[in-house]
Amino acid sequence: KKLLSYEQQHRTMMGALDREYHFKLEQRDREKQVLRRELEDILKQLRTTEMEAREKVRAAEKRAAEERARAAEAEGKQREAEAHRTALVAQVARLHSELAE
Repeated sequence: KKLLSYEQQHRTMMGALDREYHFKLEQRDREKQVLRRELEDILKQLRTTEMEAREKVRAAEKRAAEERARAAEAEGKQREAEAHRTALVAQVARLHSELAE
């Protein structure tokens, strides 16, 4: 009779341990799923941030290229104006020399 009682207690304890083990496994799986979803959300945010940063870099590069083009154009116009001024000064000098003769 004692043996039956011990067997019954053993089965009860093993059943409780088994339920607790399975409960903890399910709890751990739920926690892993939550962490996985959080990680996926973070990765999506990172991808979005990366794309936004790339777009900003492209826009800044485009603005810089446009600014360089405007600067080169202004430099060219300045050279043209200086050449024109030099030509006018030479023309005025020539007219002065012709008048002096």
